[in-house]
Amino acid sequence: MRKFLVPFQERETVWCKYIIPVEAKTAQAALNKVKKVIERGDSIQAEFGYEECQFIENVEHVHSDCTYNIDDYSVDDVVAYDDRIACELSLTAFDIARYGQDELYRMAEEKFMKVGLDLDIQEMDLIPIKIEEHFVTYNAIPTEYYRTFSNGETAKRILK
Repeated sequence: MRKFLVPFQERETVWCKYIIPVEAKTAQAALNKVKKVIERGDSIQAEFGYEECQFIENVEHVHSDCTYNIDDYSVDDVVAYDDRIACELSLTAFDIARYGQDELYRMAEEKFMKVGLDLDIQEMDLIPIKIEEHFVTYNAIPTEYYRTFSNGETAKRILK
């Protein structure tokens, strides 16, 4: 079983957009699971876990009418859930050629440092996720790295 992020809306004081990780064999099966919960009139958060539910838009949760909508979404809106650490890098094709591997790793390390992760990246996957004009936004996912903790200890992690 894999996890998929399935979007839905909940009517609070306004309609709020969420995504929730759902375990299923396919994206269509994950979407169908959420649709069935909505059709039964049950709470999606209670079914799949309150902690798992994430806002797509920053709206403060005030009051829920326990009314849900998934009609605006299709299987194309469902994405595979990846729980590896990642950051986004916006680059042009020329940047990748000009900077080289070491500079790209350094850029990713700086992004992680901004959120308090001290990483020394040895290997990294760059996965394109969005294209705007001549910029491509990549998901930079370290697959082999050393992490230095605040107490000075270092640990090596290899993800395959």
